[in-house]
Amino acid sequence: MRKTLSFVLISILIFTIFATIPVVTHAEDSQNYSYEIIDGEAIITNISEKCKIIPSKINGYPVTTIDIEDCEEYNDVRVSNSEIIIPEGVTTIKNGAFSRCENLEKITLPDSISYIESSVFYNTGYYNDKSNWENGALYIGKHLITVDKSVSGKYQVKEGTITIAEDAFLGCENITEILLPKSAKNICVNAFTNCQKLKSITVSKDNKYLSSVDGVLFNKDITKLIAAPGALSGNYTVPKSVKTIGETAFQQCIFLKKVNLPNGLKKIESYAFGWCDLLESINIPDSVTEIGSNILYNTKLQLDKSNWTDKVLYVDNHLIASDNENITGEYIVKNGTLTIAGNAFGSCVKLKKVTLPNGIKSIGDWSFSLCKELKSINLPDSITYIGDTAFHFCESLKSIKIPKKVTVVRDHTFWECTSLESVSLPSSLKKIESYAFALCKSLKKINIPNSVTYIGNHAFTFCALEEVVIPEGVKSIEQYAFYSNNLKEIIIPKNVTGIFDHAFAECSSLKKITLNKKLNFIQKYAFEDCKNITTINYKGTKSDKKEITIEDGNYYLKTAIWEFIPEKSVTSKKETSSKKTTSKVLNTTSVLEELTSSEQTYNEPQIKSQESLQPTVNSQNTPNNISLIWIIIAAIVIGSLGGFTAFWLIKKK
Repeated sequence: MRKTLSFVLISILIFTIFATIPVVTHAEDSQNYSYEIIDGEAIITNISEKCKIIPSKINGYPVTTIDIEDCEEYNDVRVSNSEIIIPEGVTTIKNGAFSRCENLEKITLPDSISYIESSVFYNTGYYNDKSNWENGALYIGKHLITVDKSVSGKYQVKEGTITIAEDAFLGCENITEILLPKSAKNICVNAFTNCQKLKSITVSKDNKYLSSVDGVLFNKDITKLIAAPGALSGNYTVPKSVKTIGETAFQQCIFLKKVNLPNGLKKIESYAFGWCDLLESINIPDSVTEIGSNILYNTKLQLDKSNWTDKVLYVDNHLIASDNENITGEYIVKNGTLTIAGNAFGSCVKLKKVTLPNGIKSIGDWSFSLCKELKSINLPDSITYIGDTAFHFCESLKSIKIPKKVTVVRDHTFWECTSLESVSLPSSLKKIESYAFALCKSLKKINIPNSVTYIGNHAFTFCALEEVVIPEGVKSIEQYAFYSNNLKEIIIPKNVTGIFDHAFAECSSLKKITLNKKLNFIQKYAFEDCKNITTINYKGTKSDKKEITIEDGNYYLKTAIWEFIPEKSVTSKKETSSKKTTSKVLNTTSVLEELTSSEQTYNEPQIKSQESLQPTVNSQNTPNNISLIWIIIAAIVIGSLGGFTAFWLIKKK
């Protein structure tokens, strides 16, 4: 009886101790997904069949976007997923992310979702299950995904709906009116396109985000025109308060003939009037500073060549499009031109030189993309905006000077400008975005101004940079930012806390690196194949270095000689007279100690089989696991002692 009682007491004691120990769990399992970090936000780029729950954070960065390739097209294992849970905080799901995942039958979307692109859930198990459809529409949580093309007459979007997905009503030719509830907030591009009998988009008077005027949809304060109903005809005058015409706002309003735009309008987004077959007249005021791509595509106005002058189409003082097949040699843009619309000179493959007038304000997205023979273009200082991919694949362009008022070099702006040798960046510049100079294989030197605070992923991938100074305001080195360059030395600024994967990989000439004390992690393969690294100048002590997580794939970084500052030493006030001499001795001794002590053991390379195939692992969790093991061992020892004590007391009694 006493033995039994002792065993019970021991068990209770051990159980009580273990119950008080916090369990260390990992919300992330990076073997189940891949990702990118862009501008401080994580983007999920792929998942495995085991990934049921998308993480809300990765390495401390919030997950905001799901951008996964079409799973059928790429024969992805995700076709076997039966459930997916998108966490709160995610705002965007990109085109076709889960399309054709036929086994995906259960989907959870958070209220934070504000944009759902086209065909995200098309032909999934959830989509194909007709029991999930109500009133001819497919909803997921508070988001309207799509409406059956057979729906006709007046359609009431159900109360509680927050988001209307891209293409949601596309091709619903028999709908005459759409009623949006007070909860409706996010209207995606093309949501109501090609609804030719749609006469009105009506918004609840209690809606805090949207409004409707004469059947046309606006934001609440009527500064942005979001969507016009497909049956809109004749002449239409945009309200004076409007500053922006949204992307595809009037697209396929096939009965519209004339549009009057107000003074004070600032921006016209891409395809705003595309496929308005009968549109023959529109004004664009001088107040407009930015025009997207193909705003008049396939309209009567653009198709009528009598509206063109010198092989280009102008609307007032704005250059909208060009005859890209017949523009050759040098082209001089006429004086007084204020903007060049997106894609205006795109694919002018015989264009060699462009002269822009003073006073021009902006160059749109893709404006000179694929101008393969373009060798020269002046960018006046009056320019404040240069769009994404503006000079993509201008492979003959050798030099460029960014105007002094430009604050951002946008995504892919000079992507694949393979002859680009000289770039001048202004002191106003704040950001160099993703792929901005990627594949500029002739670019050997660039002076990045101190004003720059962000350099995006792949910004200088496959350039030929031999030297670069990263500004002090930069806080992280993004993925592939300087991948495969000719850098010999690199200094990581004092405010950088993380170096992401492949940031300096394949920089085979790199010999010396300076790292700052604030650095927390160096991700996988950040310095992969940097075979000539010999010295790491670390602006901290050896103890500080132990706080840095260095992930796999950084063999040469780990085996280099690390130079440290000396550990702090306590000296009395009486020794101040010999302080300088002591300091010199300490520096020498400290460095020698570090080079002859356990540093080589600490840096011993960790080579894993198939390492290049392994996804990111959050190595920062390792110390927590070790601590947990010691806590468990201590608990067992204490529990055992407690049990034996209890047994001894009972036996004595």
